[in-house]
Amino acid sequence: MGFLGVGPMEVVMILVIALVVVGPNKLPGIARSLGKTYREFKKAMDDVTKPIKELTKEVTSEFNDVKKEVNVEVDGVKKVVSEDKQDIISELNVSSEIDEVKKIANEGKQDITSDLNINSGVLSQNISGNAADASKKSLPEKEIAKEELISN
Repeated sequence: MGFLGVGPMEVVMILVIALVVVGPNKLPGIARSLGKTYREFKKAMDDVTKPIKELTKEVTSEFNDVKKEVNVEVDGVKKVVSEDKQDIISELNVSSEIDEVKKIANEGKQDITSDLNINSGVLSQNISGNAADASKKSLPEKEIAKEELISN
């Protein structure tokens, strides 16, 4: 397919018909006027499309400038957020403090356990001694209780 869907054979056929209809004397003048009309049409189209192209170029340039500014602002916000994130993470990163508290708690637990073991040893000695004393005292008390029951 050639120009405007017309193949080369159709173009030759149109030129032959034009030559027969118009004649060889008027054909160059008609071709000049068609060329002039085509140039004027093309110039008019360029005059219409040129401001549109310039406007498009200007809008694209402004858009790119705004895009750059937005990207700079976004990068600034990302930087601030990243710094704040690091601050928050460091504030929340208390695992070392938790380990220290666990260590102190374990030491306290060991101290309490050893104190309880010592105290239970002393207590068991006291209880053994008191039990012996109590067993000595409890015999007469038992007899008194027996006598009270019998008398009632």
